[in-house]
Amino acid sequence: MTIKQSKGFTIIELLVVIAIIAVLASVVLVNLTQYISKGKDAAARANLSTLLTNAAVYYDTNSSYNTFNGAASTTYQNVLTALQNAGYTITSTCDSGAACPATATKFCASVPLKATSNIFCVDTAGNKKEGASSTCAAGVCP
Repeated sequence: MTIKQSKGFTIIELLVVIAIIAVLASVVLVNLTQYISKGKDAAARANLSTLLTNAAVYYDTNSSYNTFNGAASTTYQNVLTALQNAGYTITSTCDSGAACPATATKFCASVPLKATSNIFCVDTAGNKKEGASSTCAAGVCP
């Protein structure tokens, strides 16, 4: 009596292997997109911190934040462009509203983060806050 030996895999074995690979790939994909969002959030935090430093230099030079968050400020526009290219929307205000008048003494900027539903905010008091609060107003982080 001879025993017939099969060569290869059964269809069930192949389907099980494909299912395991699909589950592993989906787990990796979910984690990868989360890590990408966290990386972009870290870059947004760094950009806002740089913006805060540049705002302080601007204030020291001009004794006001007048036009700092407008088209006249190349520093602000460069950071705005970098954040917009990464898919962020920056909100900036001064102590008397969105436009910075000649009497402005406070400056605040914030962006909504991607990895969480929080807002990251910097202001002239040196605050760098992340929280669920709304965007900054009157030149102060909430």
